[in-house]
Amino acid sequence: MRKLFVSFTGVMYAIKQGRVNEGDLANGLFIFGCTRGHAITPGAAGEYIESVVSECPEVHKQLVEAITAAEADGRIRWRTLEQHTNFEMVEDLLAANGEPPLISHAQAYGREDSFPHYNYPSVQDRCKSCTVVF
Repeated sequence: MRKLFVSFTGVMYAIKQGRVNEGDLANGLFIFGCTRGHAITPGAAGEYIESVVSECPEVHKQLVEAITAAEADGRIRWRTLEQHTNFEMVEDLLAANGEPPLISHAQAYGREDSFPHYNYPSVQDRCKSCTVVF
C-alpha cells in the first residue's frame, strides 16, 4: 500500500528507524505541516530545527532528495506561511495521484462534526487507500 507522509519530522524518524524505505519514498505522497522552505533548509528563517535534522543529516538529505523527486512527479503539496495544511489539500493530492478521496468524518467516526479539525490521526482514520505515516 502506498504511503502518505503527513509529518516532516515523523517521516525523518520513520526513515531513521527503518520503517520507511527508498521504495516508500519513491512512490509516496507528501503533505507536511511545515512549509517547503523549512523542509528543505530547516532553521534558515530562524525557526526551530528538529533534533533529528541536526543529529542525522544523512536522513534529512535522503528526505530532501525524495521531496525533489516528488515535486517533479506531482506527489507533494505545500502550505504557505499564511495557511495551514487542511483536508482539502489532502483531497487534492490524493485525486491528482489517482487515489480515492478521504472517507467522510461521519464514515470514520459514526457522527457528523460541525468543525472537523485537521490532524494527523484524523487523516489516518479517513484515508483508506494509503498508509499514513506521521
